[in-house]
Amino acid sequence: MITHPHPQQIIFVTIILNFVVSIAFTTVSRRIFGNTEFFNLGEGGRWFLNLITLLPLMMSIVAYYTLRRKIPMGRYISLVILYFTFVMSIVGLLHVMKFFISFTFMVDSIMQNIQWAILLPVAYALFWIGGQFDEKNRWRGWLEQAGIGLGIAVIIFLLFSANFLASMNSLISTYLDYPVRESAWVLTLTAIIYGITFWRMLKLGDYFGERPDQNAAWQGWLLLSPNIIGFLIFFAGPLLLSLYLSFTDATVGRIPQEIEARNYQYALGLEFKVWDEANPYAAQLVKLTQNSSPVLQDLPTVRLLAQSYLSRGYTPLVILPFKQITGVDVIVGALDRLFWISLRNTLMFCFLLVILSTIPALGLSLILNSKLPGMKLFRALYFLPSIAAVVGTALIWKWLY
Repeated sequence: MITHPHPQQIIFVTIILNFVVSIAFTTVSRRIFGNTEFFNLGEGGRWFLNLITLLPLMMSIVAYYTLRRKIPMGRYISLVILYFTFVMSIVGLLHVMKFFISFTFMVDSIMQNIQWAILLPVAYALFWIGGQFDEKNRWRGWLEQAGIGLGIAVIIFLLFSANFLASMNSLISTYLDYPVRESAWVLTLTAIIYGITFWRMLKLGDYFGERPDQNAAWQGWLLLSPNIIGFLIFFAGPLLLSLYLSFTDATVGRIPQEIEARNYQYALGLEFKVWDEANPYAAQLVKLTQNSSPVLQDLPTVRLLAQSYLSRGYTPLVILPFKQITGVDVIVGALDRLFWISLRNTLMFCFLLVILSTIPALGLSLILNSKLPGMKLFRALYFLPSIAAVVGTALIWKWLY
């Protein structure tokens, strides 16, 4: 007779596993802190990574006190730790097994016999046609079985043509190969233990007094988790790193040193000078810089005239025609002229893109949703390029790779 563990036992195991993760991340944090040249990120980067690696420890401490008091927040924090560890263990195991490389080879082999995949829609069509008959009609069973059998046969053929068994044997042999077998077994056991504990904790909703809306909420977050994890790793992480590096003198091959906001002071630095028509350099400077080409700011003549009229390091950016209002025009100089030109081009692009894409698209959507004569044909012709583009892109990628 199978006996289910008591909730207190599951909570105890969860607390232990939470602190195991905390100890592992704390060890990583100590190594990062002790390595002064860690990924050439500088002092600020190391402190930021230390804060990230110590986050599981803080979460585990909060979960410990809240779980002992049967507060639902402790359960949710533990679910996050358990689920994240389970997912990362699976990803690490697949990496150790070289699954992603094997999968690429399998796909290449399947693509060599992809013409047989046309039988899969045929199998589905047979199964669907069989379902249209009455349940007592013998044709229903025959067609459904024929569809299922044909689909299974095609899948088996494609897998065997891709050396599926050899690939599986290569993956399984990872548990026996000396250099990586320890990592493979540790990651496998970690995934099993944390996965089972995560599943057990999910079932303790009633024990913690979980309401139906809370149950629906964590299910939604669970479905969103792959996208959230990918966003944090591949978008939010590099974005935060870029923000930190913008406050340093980071260049390729050197450890960045913090320079506070000097990069922003340089990029945003502007100087305003009244255009004095009596100044002999003003007219020449304006004449040479009417074109916004970045090449002009590197011309020796422009640099010489700019230093004679503007402060050192500033290059002319634009002339503000305020003469009719204030009686004088204003020359604007910039430390980083390219930044302001790029900013102008970006704003113009975004402004025109919104207008030229939104208004025509809104008009077309109204037309497509109308009941004008011939609208069905127009819809088919309108959406045909979207479908054809996907096919064309697939053929180009196949030709390239």
